[in-house]
Amino acid sequence: RQASKGQPKPPDGGRGCRGGAAAAPAEAVDSSPSATEPPRPECSWLLSCVAAHGQPRERSSAPQMSSQWSASNARSIELAGGRTLVGRQHQPEFFQAALSAMPGNCSFISRTHVELLTVATCPDYVLVRNVSSNPIVLDEESLGEGEWRLVPDGAILAFGRPCGGRSVKFLQLLVHREAGDSPKPLPTCFQRFSMQEGFSEEASDTV
Repeated sequence: RQASKGQPKPPDGGRGCRGGAAAAPAEAVDSSPSATEPPRPECSWLLSCVAAHGQPRERSSAPQMSSQWSASNARSIELAGGRTLVGRQHQPEFFQAALSAMPGNCSFISRTHVELLTVATCPDYVLVRNVSSNPIVLDEESLGEGEWRLVPDGAILAFGRPCGGRSVKFLQLLVHREAGDSPKPLPTCFQRFSMQEGFSEEASDTV
């Protein structure tokens, strides 16, 4: 069928419609910064020792540390993407070196003590779960067996042992980002929760 005389022809003779829509003109290409910037690399999280019984608190004083700890290159635990298990079974050299000045404290580190999760939908925080009957403390608050906590960059995860009816922290690890932007404010509803009991605003003062 012939096109009517009054109907204009497309400038490319209709070739642009074959196999889909015609290509956008050059001036329509998105030239915004977001279209040209490379994707931001995924942030890595670390657990770094900041205090241990028998070891100086300042990492800069490495020559004064015990020979086993000062010779160790692994003073941090890198959190693999997704799920990381922490304990004597998983990082034996780290705990042996960190607690070399008081090796008896190793008996209070369970074979699998803590589970940590990095979640793509919440990249500024780490989920921490106590999977042991031995105590852990997150920023001065006890975390019972099976309980979860969502923690930001800069939180302190501490291992404790019983002493005179209370718990004494013998190893403290800093939860921190290796790279990336500053963390965003933590939503109140995520500050503390238990997988079994749901959200809870009560904080325990004892271990």
